[in-house]
Amino acid sequence: MVQGSCLGPVLFILFINDISDLFSGDTHVKLFADDVKLYSNVCANPYSLQEGLNHIVEWSHTWQLPISYSKCCVFHLNQPIDIAYSMDNLVLPVVQEVVDLGVTMDNSLKFSKHIAKLTVKGHRVTNLILKCFLSRDINSLVKAFTTYVRPRLEYCSVAWNPALKKDIESLEKVQRRFTKRLSGLRHLSYCQRLAKLKLESLELRRLRFDLIFTYKLVFGLMDLKLSDFFSLRNDIRNRGHQYKLYLPGCSSSARYNFFTYRAARIWNDLPADTDFTSLNTFIRSLSLSFLVTHCKVYLF
Repeated sequence: MVQGSCLGPVLFILFINDISDLFSGDTHVKLFADDVKLYSNVCANPYSLQEGLNHIVEWSHTWQLPISYSKCCVFHLNQPIDIAYSMDNLVLPVVQEVVDLGVTMDNSLKFSKHIAKLTVKGHRVTNLILKCFLSRDINSLVKAFTTYVRPRLEYCSVAWNPALKKDIESLEKVQRRFTKRLSGLRHLSYCQRLAKLKLESLELRRLRFDLIFTYKLVFGLMDLKLSDFFSLRNDIRNRGHQYKLYLPGCSSSARYNFFTYRAARIWNDLPADTDFTSLNTFIRSLSLSFLVTHCKVYLF
């Protein structure tokens, strides 16, 4: 395939698309570009994952597409299994954290290290903006921040939206420090600076993203199954709106702060007059007063 071509990615997808047909039973596969992830419940069947790895190796030999074994690893969630997994007689290393599509998570499904990396990158890019831009025009600098910094801090936030106050404050510090360094705003509080610049706290924006993603799931605006995330309650006797979600029992902090539980709690608290007619009307009906009540750190 010619790298950088328009047709190359399509041809590559057609070439590797039959990988998903290699697996059945307890082993599942996810594909994205040239990345392949196998996952299995090894507590139920500890050898199912090795069988899947053998299928991958056999497929690569058949189609003469070599695997980059140096990039392969085993990642256990919760307690590891005392089994060495291998590919083509090479034992795969067991790692405590992994980067998946740009998001770093550890084997306890915590994202503090990912947030720490985001914070460092956010401060670095912010410093570059303030150092390299000759103009001190506030509107231009804010536009640069919302273009080059804020998207980095919000990429895939539905997956890693922090629950710990220290992580929330760490991320918010990037925007707080930037706004304080703008001309004539140092003497104002953070909330006053945001109001003057017509910006929102990053925490509030992540909360809105959670609700928007939930709306898309509930109303089928994405190619994802609602049943994989939520179950509608369908109980007209409940107060509030008619699209409330069922909250299952939760016994761990990781599950309690996971998207499907975290977003459902806030979704069920939406006011009865929320407009669900379309995505745009739903976004407009999300009042600032409602969102603020669910913020943990920055209350306006």
